[in-house]
Amino acid sequence: MSDTFDFGRFCKLLKYECVNYLPRYVKGMMVFAGFIVASWVVTIFYGYSLNDRTDDISALVVFATLLSPYFVYGDINDRKKGYLYAMIPASNLEKLFSMMLVCMVAVPLFAYVALTATDVLLWLFSMIGVGGFNKIVFLNPAPIFDYGVLIFYIASVSTVMMFNVLFRKHKIMKTVLFFIATSFVLAFGISMAVSMFARNFSSASAFYIWLGYNFSGHSLHETISLIEIILLSLNIAVACVTLFVTYRRIKRVNY
Repeated sequence: MSDTFDFGRFCKLLKYECVNYLPRYVKGMMVFAGFIVASWVVTIFYGYSLNDRTDDISALVVFATLLSPYFVYGDINDRKKGYLYAMIPASNLEKLFSMMLVCMVAVPLFAYVALTATDVLLWLFSMIGVGGFNKIVFLNPAPIFDYGVLIFYIASVSTVMMFNVLFRKHKIMKTVLFFIATSFVLAFGISMAVSMFARNFSSASAFYIWLGYNFSGHSLHETISLIEIILLSLNIAVACVTLFVTYRRIKRVNY
């Protein structure tokens, strides 16, 4: 059963994890709700526009989603508690897809509802107004369905899922340190590459003109499209690799 996929069993697994695993994040939602309360206090006392909280709620939903694997599935590779997850009657492939849906769909919805409910309660308490977050999200849903943003979102969450099953202790700290080290390496590599190319040009504008109009005969618009394709391909590759590693780790974890 370790490599099979049964839709009925998968639905039962997804329901089981939403009922038993997702509530583990209630305390985390309370912390994020505290940020909404703080935002209201700042809004009221300093006279900021209530619509300014749009970015606050959006950022909190993103952080809640990225942190969710550590709290919802934090003990699946724990030597003492992880066996309970291993004993769930479902295949490893079903567990991977269920984890994806919980972390990428259920948690954002849970966070959005929790934070919006907090905002509504504050509105009822203060009678000032809930602001423009709900209106902006529902009347302008296009960014949510942008395929580039969607692929980047999947790649980001799947990367955190991978680190959650790879590390046993100090998961968040190790993940942050990894991203910091990777950022330094990438920044150094990019700066070195740009410096090497820029040495051949008298000015930055000459470099960009060459990049836009003389790079393999492409126009500036075509060059930007090429860069977008490269970034999209990179995100797809990251998503595939991290999901595969997560699957292998779920399959081979030892307790």
